[in-house]
Amino acid sequence: MAAPTVRLAQPADASTVAAFRCGRTPWYVEEAAKVISKSAVLLDAAPSGLRVLLFEHADELVAISVLQRGPTARTADLVVLAIRTRLRGAWIEQTPERPLCVAVLEETAQLAAREGYERIVAMAADQNEKSVRLITRAGFVPVKRLDGDYTLYQALLDTTNAG
Repeated sequence: MAAPTVRLAQPADASTVAAFRCGRTPWYVEEAAKVISKSAVLLDAAPSGLRVLLFEHADELVAISVLQRGPTARTADLVVLAIRTRLRGAWIEQTPERPLCVAVLEETAQLAAREGYERIVAMAADQNEKSVRLITRAGFVPVKRLDGDYTLYQALLDTTNAG
């Protein structure tokens, strides 16, 4: 697929965000879908620090990421990164080619750096091997076990070209 266009969601995008489908199973995908639905509702309220990035290709929403202020003023929280179900495993045709999920993560991290954050955290279900692999390959390291199912990961952001 060609590289998607990326933009910040606006209140008018709430129904599009709410209609986005990233799957129903396993349980951690269902939890991500709930977060996306809640983010759609919050777009109208526009809480400070909430950013919903929309990734579109051929008039279709192909991925979403949700970013918010993290536990400190200098830390962003990657709340969710979701790829449309039928596009999981898709690659972007560019030089060099790269997976869509990698492009979404990189773009989200770049937004966090542009907004002045120095670190980014992400919570991943231990059973979600693909997400754990994605974020650890991007430089996230485990910080804290949150409960029986999740681990909190953290990465430093490249702020040298964030301006």
